[in-house]
Parts: sequence; C-alpha cells; structure tokens
Amino acid sequence: MTITDKEIIEGLIANDEQVTRYFFFEKCTPMLRYIINAIFVNRVEKDELVNELYIYLQEDNWRKLRKFDYRSKLITWLSIVATRFFLKKHDLLIENNDINALIDNGYDPLKKLLIKMDVHHLLERMPNARYREVIHALYIDDMEPRTVANKLGVTIDNLYNIKSRALQQFSQIIKKEDGYDGLY
Repeated sequence: MTITDKEIIEGLIANDEQVTRYFFFEKCTPMLRYIINAIFVNRVEKDELVNELYIYLQEDNWRKLRKFDYRSKLITWLSIVATRFFLKKHDLLIENNDINALIDNGYDPLKKLLIKMDVHHLLERMPNARYREVIHALYIDDMEPRTVANKLGVTIDNLYNIKSRALQQFSQIIKKEDGYDGLY
C-alpha cells in the first residue's frame, strides 16, 4: 500500500482502519524500533508504543496531526514528535520513581557488549570504508569532530556532509538487516 501523506492524515482523522493499520504498524515500524532501542532499551513492546502514540495524536480531535504543514515527510515530522513525546514519558517515569523505569537505566555489561557487537556487524556491512570510519570515530570512539576532520584531511563542514551520508547508508543497512528496506 502506497498512499500520500495527505491521504494518510485524512484517513487517520476519518478513523479509516486500513490507513491506521498501515501507518502505525507498517510505515512507523522503523521509527518505533528506534525509540524502543534508544529510549526504552528494549523494555517495551511496539504495540504498547503504537497505542500510546495513537492516543497522543488523537487527543483534541487530532490537533497535533492537523498542525502538520507538509514542509517535510509526515514520517520525518512524526519521528521528531514521537521522540519528544516518549522522551518526556520516560523522564516522567524516572521522576516518579517508577521501579521499572529505574531498572531500564541499570548497567548491564552483557547487553552493552551485545549492542556493541551488533553495531560492529552493521558497520562491517557498509560498502563505503570512509563512512564506516567516520561513524566509528564519532560515535564509538567518541572523538571530537575537529579531530576526525583533521585525521581525514577535510574541513568540518565536509565532515558533517560525510557524516550525513554515512548515517544514511548505515540506516539503509539497518533497514535491510531488520527486513524493513521496502517501507520508505
């Protein structure tokens, strides 16, 4: 199913079950996987996030969704809205001393090792060695951008361009690895 952003918004507002199912359970899957991994450290299920996000967007007769102005892709806009929403939700759980939220933030050396192994596996699958080097230096070695730029013999501006392309390629590798390469 391929429909435009306008058709998706109209379908959601009209409570079209087919559009709702397509959007939240197919189109939003990569974004929700990111949120599950990055914010909730794999401690919540995708269905739980779909329910929370649906209720959040549906409040006040879809007020937030009606604010979308089509200056970007709907999924790009929603990624920002959803990330902010779930970050606030996560922070509130911690503020209220929710024991499950506190457990989520605990240090798990095995999990950290497995994540590191997964990242290295994904980096190895990237065809561009320079992109691998930039991601590794900036995100794994936590090097300063100026240091990386000097090491590569490029300007800071060019480094940011390389980083942007590298992250796009890395994202494509992740989508292929998880089987979501046909959703965008």
